Amino acid sequence: MPSFDAICSLRVHEHVAERIRRHIALGRIEPGAALPPERELARLFGVGRATVQQAVGLLEADRLIETRRGRAGGSFVCAPDLAATVGEVRTRAADIVAALDFRLVVEPAAAALAARHRRKAELDELRRLAEPGSPHRDTAFHLALAAASHNRFLVEAVEGTRLRMLAALRMLPVSKAQEDDHAEIVAALAERDAAAAEQRMRRHAERTARLVRAMLRTV
Repeated sequence: MPSFDAICSLRVHEHVAERIRRHIALGRIEPGAALPPERELARLFGVGRATVQQAVGLLEADRLIETRRGRAGGSFVCAPDLAATVGEVRTRAADIVAALDFRLVVEPAAAALAARHRRKAELDELRRLAEPGSPHRDTAFHLALAAASHNRFLVEAVEGTRLRMLAALRMLPVSKAQEDDHAEIVAALAERDAAAAEQRMRRHAERTARLVRAMLRTV
């Protein structure tokens, strides 16, 4: 007989909190930025304000956001806590290693498809994200590249893999070599050279994997 896992059903406010948590983790809402007002969140999620308030309470308890009162108040995303990040990396080291291996399969394929199917606006956005700057752009670059593949299964795979690696990636310093890799990947996409895009993404993922594995040995 096959083995079955017990079903764990989340309550509505837990679903809302998880969706917001995902956006924060992927850098779609950066540290210091404010969440939309409760009324707007309730409209976006199709739930009541009481549900949103419960979700915000969960995120506050996890120290992902802080709520400020007054005219300039609201719910603001907190900067990642280093001690919490290190603890997460230690706890999830096996998952991080598995994600690094899976990434070597998924992201080169996404880059090859992106070279074939990218649109001009997507290429322009990738060029912008490949410019040296905020470390938050790294995740945005990889998600945008996956989106340019126009394959929803690859988009889901890249996003899921990224979520599992993010704690470890946050602990790496911004590297000029990594930024140069992004620029070379964009150049291949501009030429619609699928083979070069795939090769350059694989080299980029391998470089990151070596850095993460070395870091995991020290935490």
